[in-house]
Amino acid sequence: MATREHAHSPALEPAPEGGREEIVVLSLDDIRELFVAPDADPMRGGTLLGVAGIDYAVNDVKAGKLERPVRLAITLPADRMDAGLAAPTRDAVRRFCDERVRTYRNDRRAERREAIAGLRFSLTVLAATIALSILITRTAYLNDFWTEFLTGGLSVLGWVAMWSPIQALVMPDFPTGRDIRAYQRIAEAEITIRARG
Repeated sequence: MATREHAHSPALEPAPEGGREEIVVLSLDDIRELFVAPDADPMRGGTLLGVAGIDYAVNDVKAGKLERPVRLAITLPADRMDAGLAAPTRDAVRRFCDERVRTYRNDRRAERREAIAGLRFSLTVLAATIALSILITRTAYLNDFWTEFLTGGLSVLGWVAMWSPIQALVMPDFPTGRDIRAYQRIAEAEITIRARG
């Protein structure tokens, strides 16, 4: 079974960025649990309940200060230790994180393309609602109540149609940006592997 601790070490020297290290400690039964989620069995104890160790690490890093460097400290049972395990693990973590960053960036680009396509449609809807509002205000068949009601409703409809593409293009994408920075920190992390008694 795997367990996880997250700690800030008060004994560490300040990092060049001005902060201290984020130390993520993962206690795994097997190094494969770093990437492959163990069975979710709350009866066995531990905290990696159906979640891979690297996902716990990324979650911890996202919850901390993203400008801090990260140290990933992995512990394994003594009989699962191998002298040559550290280097391939570091390479695997870097490849995994680089791929996640690439995927997130591609998703963001796809969302922006969809937002631009949606903006064209939304502008058409907005133009149509403005044109209809002008026609309604110039008609002699409606009293003031219905004129105000219909033009107000069309105005709301036009701006509601604009909201989603404007949000995708203008508003910062904080969740995805935090994910990307967290994976970049893990990719750059110092990784240590030691046996536990």
